[in-house]
Amino acid sequence: MNDLAKHIEALLVDNDCVIVPGVGGFIIHYTPAVWIKENETFLPPTRMTGFNSRLKVNDGLLVQSYMATHHTDFSKATKLMEKDVDELISALHAEGKVVLENIGQLKLSIRDMLEFTPCTANLGTPALYGWGRLGIQKLKAETPFAAQPSSVHQVVKKDKEKSPAKVRINAPFWSNVAAVISIIILCLALSIPVENTEVIKGNYAQLLPTEAFRQMGQQSLTITPLAVQEAKVTKVEVPKPEVKKAEVEKVDIKNIKVKKTTLPKAEPKKVEVEKTKTAEKKSARRVTTTSPLIYHIIIASVGTAQDARNMAQTLTEQGFKNAQAIIGDGKMRVCIDSYASEAEAYRALNRYRENEVYKNAWVLKKK
Repeated sequence: MNDLAKHIEALLVDNDCVIVPGVGGFIIHYTPAVWIKENETFLPPTRMTGFNSRLKVNDGLLVQSYMATHHTDFSKATKLMEKDVDELISALHAEGKVVLENIGQLKLSIRDMLEFTPCTANLGTPALYGWGRLGIQKLKAETPFAAQPSSVHQVVKKDKEKSPAKVRINAPFWSNVAAVISIIILCLALSIPVENTEVIKGNYAQLLPTEAFRQMGQQSLTITPLAVQEAKVTKVEVPKPEVKKAEVEKVDIKNIKVKKTTLPKAEPKKVEVEKTKTAEKKSARRVTTTSPLIYHIIIASVGTAQDARNMAQTLTEQGFKNAQAIIGDGKMRVCIDSYASEAEAYRALNRYRENEVYKNAWVLKKK
């Protein structure tokens, strides 16, 4: 029983809930820092232990602690845990109460209800290690020192406020400025003008060529008439085509016989209907086969990954084809079977729990 208390205490350091199968679950409550006005002290944050008797389903956490401590497999660790739990329950029925070191006290009431009283000492937690009570005293309000202003400073300030501001003008500075301005004006006035008076006629474009006008002046302005010869028109006679009347033979309409043509009846296409039915069946099969198996029935949680693989291999050899080792989040679990829907998984879970070996099996949803 002391071994069970040590396992619970060690697990409560890193976990907020530890379930003892058949007894209940120990839950951690976080209490923040508190200021006590009467004593003028701060109480540090603490973690208090609580108990819930309705939490009785085995989550495998306590069994893993037994496996890691005793270096054994899942089945032997489960037997050791059940032995300690039976001793705890028998002690409760015999004495009416059981003290768990560094955790608290369990009492069995007249109505067969478990009552838990937590330990007065705070639960050891690495994150809160070294925190203790802190006393802080308030500072008393002191009267400020009233300084009397001296009359000498006031007289000086009044004289400064009354005296008008004087603006001093530096005469040599302004004389230099005037000299510089006059020099700039003289330079602008005496500068050499830039003007282009030479005109080069060759650089200008001519609108009309002069040589053409010169040649026109030398020629005479008389107009020589041009004689236009009329072309002779010759008439050509085109022979007219002769049109012959075509002889039309008479046909007796009564003697013409028309043969009846029988068309084959169109048969319904059965082949296409059958093809569509087979295609729908194949598509339905594909839809059913592509659904992933995300609901796994877990029967054990072991300490190492190699133990999980070995246990899954033995289950496969026994005939469980879907047995596998699920390793992730720092936990090694052994799955005996997997299903696509939650309803199928729980129906299979009830069948497996009928066997005494798998009575602690549970369902895990993992993609």
